[in-house]
Amino acid sequence: MQLLINLGIGVVTTALLIVAGAAVFGSAPPRQLAWFVLVFLLGTAALLAMGLVIASLAPNAKVAPGIGSAVMFPLMFLAGMWVPRDVMPDVLRTISDYSVAGPFAAALRDTWAGHPPQVLHLVVVTAGLVVFGGLAVRLFRWE
Repeated sequence: MQLLINLGIGVVTTALLIVAGAAVFGSAPPRQLAWFVLVFLLGTAALLAMGLVIASLAPNAKVAPGIGSAVMFPLMFLAGMWVPRDVMPDVLRTISDYSVAGPFAAALRDTWAGHPPQVLHLVVVTAGLVVFGGLAVRLFRWE
C-alpha cells in the first residue's frame, strides 16, 4: 500500500511540475506523452522498490533514511544530475548504463524530446523493478 501511495504522490507532483513549468516558464510538455507516462511509472516503481529493499534491510526506521540518502546521491550522479553523462569517463558511463537511474533519466529525456525510449533503457529499468520488487517482497517483514 505504501508503494502505491508514494507512486500516486509522485504522479501528482510530476503532473503539477509539468503544468507549472508550462505556465510559468513556457516549457513544452513531453512530446511522447504515452511513452513518458510508461517510463515514469516504470522507473518510479523501480526506485520505490529499491527503497523498500533498503527499508527491509535497515535495522530500524531511524537508519533507513540515512541508507536511502547514501544510495540516492550516487544514483543521481549516475543519472547525470551533476556531471553530464557525455563528459563522464567510460567506466562511469558504463556503470550508469546499467544502474536503474541512468537509463530512467535517459528514457525520460528521450520521451521529452519526442523520441521513443531506447529498448536497452526499458529493459534495464524493468529488470530493476523485477529484481528490487522481488527482493522487497521476499525480504520485507512486519514487526
